[in-house]
Amino acid sequence: MKRDRLFSTFSDIDDAYIEEARPKKMKKTKAKWIRLGALAAALTLLLAWLFVPFTYNPGAKVKKYEGSEYYPVITKLNAYLSTPPRYQNNFDKIFSNLVSCSKNDMMAPGDAPDMDFDYETGKPEGSYEEVTDNQVEGVIEADLIKRTTTHFFYLDGLSIKVYSIAGEASELVHTFEIPRPENAKYIYSENLEFYLSTDARRLTVIYPYNDKNYESVYDIISLNVENPLGITEQNRTTVTGAYTSSRLVNGTLLVVGEYYVHYKPDYDKEETFLPQYNTGDGFESVPMDNIIAPDKVNSRRYTVVTKYDESTLTLKDTLAVLSYSDVLYVSNSSIYLTRGYTENITSNSQEFSVSKSEILRIDYTGDTFVEQGSTTVDGTFLNQYSLDEHEGILRAVTTTTKNRVYNTNWHSDMALAPDMLSLGTSASLYLINIENMQTMNSVIDFAPIGETVRSVRFDGTNAYVCTAVQNTDPVFFFDLSDTENITYKDTGTITGFSTSLIQLGGGFLLGIGQGEVWDTVKVEIYEESENGVVSVAKYEVEHAGYYATEYKSYLIDRKNGLFGFSYTDYKYQDSYGKYESTFYVVLHFDGYHLTELTKVTLPGGNTSRAVHIDDYIYFFGGNTFVVDNITD
Repeated sequence: MKRDRLFSTFSDIDDAYIEEARPKKMKKTKAKWIRLGALAAALTLLLAWLFVPFTYNPGAKVKKYEGSEYYPVITKLNAYLSTPPRYQNNFDKIFSNLVSCSKNDMMAPGDAPDMDFDYETGKPEGSYEEVTDNQVEGVIEADLIKRTTTHFFYLDGLSIKVYSIAGEASELVHTFEIPRPENAKYIYSENLEFYLSTDARRLTVIYPYNDKNYESVYDIISLNVENPLGITEQNRTTVTGAYTSSRLVNGTLLVVGEYYVHYKPDYDKEETFLPQYNTGDGFESVPMDNIIAPDKVNSRRYTVVTKYDESTLTLKDTLAVLSYSDVLYVSNSSIYLTRGYTENITSNSQEFSVSKSEILRIDYTGDTFVEQGSTTVDGTFLNQYSLDEHEGILRAVTTTTKNRVYNTNWHSDMALAPDMLSLGTSASLYLINIENMQTMNSVIDFAPIGETVRSVRFDGTNAYVCTAVQNTDPVFFFDLSDTENITYKDTGTITGFSTSLIQLGGGFLLGIGQGEVWDTVKVEIYEESENGVVSVAKYEVEHAGYYATEYKSYLIDRKNGLFGFSYTDYKYQDSYGKYESTFYVVLHFDGYHLTELTKVTLPGGNTSRAVHIDDYIYFFGGNTFVVDNITD
C-alpha cells in the first residue's frame, strides 16, 4: 500500500518540474541533435538542388502533334530550335557565373536574327533578243533589262521604262509604274527583276517586299506588253519567304525563295513554320509530301522552289527543302541546292573541324519535282558559278577549311595527324556523276594554304579558278577533257585578284577585280601557254574605290571583243567641284591589246546596264539614258 501511494505521489508531479530537475547537459545534448538533424536535412536538400542534373527533353512538348502529317518536320525543327540547358546543374550555373564575374568577362551577344512596235496597230513588231549573259545556254536568268528588235524594257526602281531602239534618235516612249501590293509595308526595290517572253508579249516581274506583319513575301506579276505604250497587268500570285533567284526554261518559270521559320513557332499555326503559296483562294501550306528534310537540321530556313506556266502563272508544283539554304545552280534539267556545315573529326587522337557541303539534285523536267540523290564534298561554295553540269558530270569547286579544335586533349608538342598536315583554307575541285551522285575524281587542296576561292568559270572541258589571300593571287587553268586524268596550270603569284572571270572564247579569259592596292580596279586578259597561264593585256583605273560586282551589270560582247563595267572615281572633279563620279567604261580587246573604247558618266553601279547594237552602245542607269556612237 505504501508503495502504491508513493507512485501516486510521483504521478502528480508536474512534468515541467521534472524537466527542470534534469541535468543541463542532458537538455543541451537533445537540442544539439535536433539542430544537427535539421542541418543535415537542409544540406541534403541543398545538395539535391545544386547537383540534380537539368532535364532536357525537347520532344515532350510536341508529342501532342503526333497525329499531324507534318509531325516529322515538327520534331526536327523543334529539336533544332530547342536550346539545351547551358549548365549541367545549379552548381555549374553558380560556379560558372562566379568565375565569369571574377574575370570581368562580358557576355557574348546571341546570334543575330536571320533578319531580284507599231503604235498604230498596237502589235509588237519586234521579236525577242537575248541580252543577258546567262550561265547556261537556254536557261534564262531574270535581269533589269530585256529587249526586242525595236524596244528596250528597263526596270528602273519600281518602274518599267520603254525605250525605242533607233540609234541617236532613241528615246523614252513610255513609263509603267508597277502596281504596289495592297498589303506591302516595305518594298525591296533593289531586288526586283523580270523576264520577257520569247514571243515578246509578256513581262514577268519578281516583286519582293515585307507585308504589314513584317513577313517576307514576293509577288510574281505578269504584264501584257503587246502594246509598249499600254502595258497592263494580267496575273499576280504570292509566295511567302524572301526571293532568292529564278530561271525561265522553255516556258516554265522556276522561282526560288527562302522561308524562315519563326523563332518561337506555334505548331498549331502552320504559317509560323511552313512555307505557303497563294492558290488564288487564299494561302496553302506546302504539302508534307513536297518537303525534304535532312536527318540533322542545321538551319531554320527552307529553300522553296515553285514551278509555273510562264504564260498563265498556273502553279505546276512546289518543293520545300529544309536546311538547304546556300548556293543554287540550275542546269538544263536539274536544280542543285547546297547546304554548308562544319563537322568535327578525330584523327591521331586529335580533334579537327572540317567544312563540308551537301549537294542535292532535283530533276525539274517532268510535271513534278523529283529528288535525284545527294552527295557531300569538303568545303563551301562561293556562288552559282562554282557549279557546272557538263555531259552527265557535275563539276564543283569549293573553298576548304580545316582547323584544329583546341580542347583539353591537345598540347603544343603533339604532332599533326598525317591527313591534317595542311591546316587553314585552300581550294578543291570535284567531278561528280549525276546519275548516282558519286565523286568520280577530284583535285584536293590545289591552292596555296591560306587562299580562298574568289571566282570560278567553266568553259566546255576547261575550268578557271582564281584564288587569293589579301591582294595577290594565282589563276588556275584546269583541263577536264580526261575525267580520269585532270591536269592544271597556273599564273603563279600576281598582284590583285579577280572577283569575276569571263571566258571570251578563242582561249582567252578576262578577269575583273582589284589591283595591287585596294583603290585600283584591274581588268586583265589571260591566255593558256605551254607552261602555264600568262597575262596578255591589262587595263587599270586608279582611285576607283568602287566597281560593279554584279555580273549582269557587265557588257559582254564576245563576238566584237567588247567588255564594259561601272566604277566610281573618287579623284574626279566636275564643273561643280565634286570629287566623285560614276562612269561606265567600254573596253575593246583585239587579241593583243585592251584599249578604252568609250566612257560615259552613268549613275547606278550594279543596277546600270549597257547593250551594244550595230554602231551604238546604249547605256541605262539611275534615271539616265545615253546613246554613244562608237564609230565616231
